Amino acid sequence: ALKDVRTAFLQSIPYPDGKIKFIKFKSPLTGEWMFFVQHGPIYGENSAPAMWGEHTLAPFLTDSSTCNLRRGENHRCIYYHVERDLAVCTQVDDFLMDGEEGDIIWLSNKLDERFECKATEWLTIETPIDFMGIDVKLTSDRIMLSMQSYIEKMVVTLGEIGLKTTKRKVSEAIS
Repeated sequence: ALKDVRTAFLQSIPYPDGKIKFIKFKSPLTGEWMFFVQHGPIYGENSAPAMWGEHTLAPFLTDSSTCNLRRGENHRCIYYHVERDLAVCTQVDDFLMDGEEGDIIWLSNKLDERFECKATEWLTIETPIDFMGIDVKLTSDRIMLSMQSYIEKMVVTLGEIGLKTTKRKVSEAIS
């Protein structure tokens, strides 16, 4: 299943110890200077990914009183719940979850309780899912991953900006 947290950086914990930032902004319409107080990370800010990933998400997922997932040592975006045999691959605010339906529902509910999230998308034979440009498809006996549609879109997009592609045909698929 796939889960997506809406505007994740804006749901990060506030800056620690009451830290705030003062922001000065000159209005392009009036030329008037405006001043703002920022209490937490926002998109585009250098510290926003760390505030979300390391100070908000990871502690929530690994805390024994919330989700109790173990974090990967080599791949820090991978989490695993030992008792539930539930594997979770995170990419910023996207979660690809592999496990029994009840365990996925359990984690999905935990995420919904803590963050504003989109509805969970379920992988079925009839409904493939897109995880960060990777098409995840289920057949009767396997799960397949493909980036074919992403690559085709990129070839078109890059062609629009002048990329020259080779006319060579692919001889066979990678198995």
